[in-house]
Amino acid sequence: MQFMKVIKSNSKLLITSLLLLCSLKVKAQSATETSRYTLPFQPNLVSIDRQGYLYIANSEGTIHKLNKEGEIQSTFSPQKRGEPSFLETWQGLRVFVYYRNFQEYLLLNRFLSNENRINTALEDFSSITGLATLSNDNNLWLFNDRDLILTKRDINNQEILFEAQLNLGTDFSSMEAYFMRAYQSYLFISTNNGILLFDNLGNYLSKIVNEPVQFFGFRNDELVYSMNNTLSFVSIEGQSKREILLPDSPRFVLTENNQVFAFKGKNLIVYEIN
Repeated sequence: MQFMKVIKSNSKLLITSLLLLCSLKVKAQSATETSRYTLPFQPNLVSIDRQGYLYIANSEGTIHKLNKEGEIQSTFSPQKRGEPSFLETWQGLRVFVYYRNFQEYLLLNRFLSNENRINTALEDFSSITGLATLSNDNNLWLFNDRDLILTKRDINNQEILFEAQLNLGTDFSSMEAYFMRAYQSYLFISTNNGILLFDNLGNYLSKIVNEPVQFFGFRNDELVYSMNNTLSFVSIEGQSKREILLPDSPRFVLTENNQVFAFKGKNLIVYEIN
């Protein structure tokens, strides 16, 4: 009888060890570098469209559209020089560039031409101190992080569609907003308190990431971000999380299918993941 107890105890220990080993193996899963390219400048902003073209912008507002081999396809050089605060190209047919200092945004076509510069300040609307991005219905999201007001505006006639005063049940008096993107039927705002999740009416839903992430992207139904050399994939619906180790610590990471595009300095590093 005592012998059977020892066998049972050893079996449980073996199963526990195997499970722990498997979990560590998944945790330590890494990406394989497939290629590396030198960029014309060190990007301050990056983005990717639905066709897999990459976009990079520098501090003077020059934007390059690149293929996956880092080759320049189109270039935009603004007449009004200034550092853009946000670059959004996911739609593919329209490129959105926001300048917080100018309180203006640009709309470019997929060839990075036909510049259309629009001021975000209205007589009945206070200046934007936070972020701006395109909504999923081709309108404009504006976030005023000074007054914690989230606004949706008609991008054609500048009419304010609705405003939402954020009441998150937490003291956000020292909140700093880093990045904002609309994806699927949600709006995501990255702050020093984590990544906040909103519905398409501006209602706060939850905090999807607790870490102060400066930049993030998406892959299917997952939010993707990197910190140090760890690439994290967070399920938007279930909020489960998986991680992949990178050989290096990039500033920006973009993903498409099983490819990861990592930007560090003037280098574009392409990885393959499972």
